[in-house]
Amino acid sequence: MPVDKVELRAFLAIVMYMGIVRLPSMTDHWENGVVLRPTAVSQIMPRDRFYVLFQFLHLNEDKYDFKTDKIYKIRRLILTLLPNFKKYYQIDEHISIDEKMIKFTGRSCMKQYIKQKASKWGFKAFILAEARSGYVYDWILYEGKQGPTPKKNLAANIVTQLVRGLENKGHRLYTDNYYTSVDLALSLMDKQIGLTGTIRSNRKKLPKEVLKKKDVERGQILTARSGNILFMRWKDKRDIFMISTVTDASRVRMTEKPNMIKDYVQNMRGVDRGDQMSSYYNFDHRSVKWWKRILFSLMETSILNSFILYKNVTKMNTSFLSYREYIIYELWNDHKKKLVQLTQSPLVEARLNQSHEISKRERRNCFVCSTTEERKTTSFYCVQCKKNVHPEKCFKILHEKIDLKCRKKLRNTL
Repeated sequence: MPVDKVELRAFLAIVMYMGIVRLPSMTDHWENGVVLRPTAVSQIMPRDRFYVLFQFLHLNEDKYDFKTDKIYKIRRLILTLLPNFKKYYQIDEHISIDEKMIKFTGRSCMKQYIKQKASKWGFKAFILAEARSGYVYDWILYEGKQGPTPKKNLAANIVTQLVRGLENKGHRLYTDNYYTSVDLALSLMDKQIGLTGTIRSNRKKLPKEVLKKKDVERGQILTARSGNILFMRWKDKRDIFMISTVTDASRVRMTEKPNMIKDYVQNMRGVDRGDQMSSYYNFDHRSVKWWKRILFSLMETSILNSFILYKNVTKMNTSFLSYREYIIYELWNDHKKKLVQLTQSPLVEARLNQSHEISKRERRNCFVCSTTEERKTTSFYCVQCKKNVHPEKCFKILHEKIDLKCRKKLRNTL
């Protein structure tokens, strides 16, 4: 049976709905047991039809070579979404870069392990996000080692790619010690992008007199400047090393944190903020196909970005849950109307104008009131329809409520 845009939108709406109403298995949304009852998705699409769409869902043709492009299955989706992320939103001055883990426990050569993340195993994506709202401005999926020798300066290359298009606009970038280096700060200064970030003590071009000084008391601040780059060492429970081209290391009271630390903590959480909001209602069912995990992650990112854009335009105090519910309703409402039209087919009207006869034959299951849990038999049947039905209520339902050809498929929608 072919798939149209209306049905595909309903399929995506069901996926979003399963992120809000979470059950142990996708099948449970159609379950009619002792405790579990069918959810709203059972009124939109039959279970078997949903599983067919889920199984055969593809984003690209399988004619491409995995060796030349590891993510060819989702390449077209990425090339469609990312330009729109940049096109429709004016990003704020403060931006941050960090990694995000897309949970996946199956087999893939691109799967990574990050101990500090909540989802330790999965696909690693480098994200540039707005510090204030968590809006994802750009997104790069790590595809693993390319070629026999690893690339040099991978972190700096990632930052350069992510900030492309933001040059000469006065943005302030915040990074952790994986990305931060003196060379990166100098490179960003040429593009009029300020940098503030923690830095590893073994990086090149750091002032040795500050690094090697001993007997530093807790709360003490040591600084050194080279041009527009300020290096700071602050002793808390342990030594914290930072560099910045836009923030100083002053503080009002001796017991307070330096301004550089405050500025960093306030603006570094953009990626984590967006990741946290996306995790509230994400689709978290297992899939053997690795690219489906990335597909649903990108779908959640798109929903979050559209929510932030919606609030900025309308200035309305709408919750993220209410916004998702509205999207789900709009996506599957057309398909629901289509189901209603199927139930109002000309065959029903034709049968209403005809006088069908009832007779007797061998006892069989009633076509109307029998279910998989409970069988109800009768010897009465409709001569024209050739279906066994009880002579009164079931006979009337058979000829007034629904077309015979689509009755079994739409049983759960009535």
